[in-house]
Amino acid sequence: MNTKTLFKNIGVAFLFQIAIKLVWVFVVDRGAQNQFGEQWYGQYFSYMQLLTILVMVADGGLHNYATQYLNNNLAQNLPKIIKHLKDVLCLMYLIICAIVLWFVPSNYKLLYILIAILQLFNSYFLWARALLRGHLQNKHDAIVSTIDKLLVVLFAFTAWFFFTDFINIFTFIYVQILGLGVAIIYAKTNTPVYYTNNTAVNLTWQNIAKAAVKFGLLLVIMTAIYRQDAYILNLLHPSSSIAAGRYAAAFRLLDAANMLGYVAATYFFSFVVLHKHNISYLKNNANKLAVILVGVASIGVIIFLFAGNFIGHLLYKNPNNETLLLVQFIMVVLPAIFIVHIYGTLLSATNHIKSFLIISIGIWGLNILSNIIGITYFGIMGCLYAAIITQYFYAAICVYKVNSISMET
Repeated sequence: MNTKTLFKNIGVAFLFQIAIKLVWVFVVDRGAQNQFGEQWYGQYFSYMQLLTILVMVADGGLHNYATQYLNNNLAQNLPKIIKHLKDVLCLMYLIICAIVLWFVPSNYKLLYILIAILQLFNSYFLWARALLRGHLQNKHDAIVSTIDKLLVVLFAFTAWFFFTDFINIFTFIYVQILGLGVAIIYAKTNTPVYYTNNTAVNLTWQNIAKAAVKFGLLLVIMTAIYRQDAYILNLLHPSSSIAAGRYAAAFRLLDAANMLGYVAATYFFSFVVLHKHNISYLKNNANKLAVILVGVASIGVIIFLFAGNFIGHLLYKNPNNETLLLVQFIMVVLPAIFIVHIYGTLLSATNHIKSFLIISIGIWGLNILSNIIGITYFGIMGCLYAAIITQYFYAAICVYKVNSISMET
């Protein structure tokens, strides 16, 4: 894969997903919040963010490990031992969820359980995509990435306009689980990978864990940095789930825009793996990609700064001032997030993952502290301030670390 192919793949994948993502944000997710109200949607959003962090345990770095194993060994079959480890990690995730369930208020336990199941399906969905990428099945990967959302979008168009009296937050989760299930079946049908008992001599549980655990821990920490704000807000703010619902109104817009960052990082990761011995070449392409992404993000920042009030009123029923302010300023975080995506990917896919993990742990602590102080003194806006401080520190350190790497060929 050369530079031209990298940018072409990112562009095609982005265009393929942007339509479905926009419909998801402006029809499905927005419709759900308007339909179910700030309190129930806020609780849903809070648990969704928490369980998105916890479900990274079910990844444990194995998704990336499986992709690299198939790429590096040009293998048709994946050793069963890797799949068994995936199942063990999923069981660990369920055990952690069961422990947390004891602390969930009784009136929200069913909601929490359903979201935990939804995230388990999502983990196997991402596993299926990892196997597709291992064989460079970009076409099928792009299709799989939209199937689940497409089914929910079709449901939402029908429900929001014709059956609003017959749906609730639980129905919304059931349909998402169904969409993921269909996507997993499609991926399994079109994945040229079968599990085999034949393994290399050194392919043991211990060796796999040693190779994957750093990346798995990194995923947990990075996800927490990006998503823990809402759960901390729900715990600390006097309005609890209502505050989380208001924060969700702005965060979903940031998350939709961040889709470009995820797409770019996914393809750039494969690119880095292929050229990991040519650091100067990778740094050059990382700089090019970062400039493009920051340019796009800056346009988004300007649009929301000037039109945020209008967008807030357009999307939500009677938004309050805090919601409008969050919508107006939430995109300020985006350029920093894009930089972390690109430079963090370069660090994690080369021999610098340990350094990146140490950096991420420090930023995680900063994010928790910033949220506690910010929410205490500034309420909901404190989450935004914490995100800005955290992500720009994170971006600056990542850029510094990449630039400090000695030039290798």
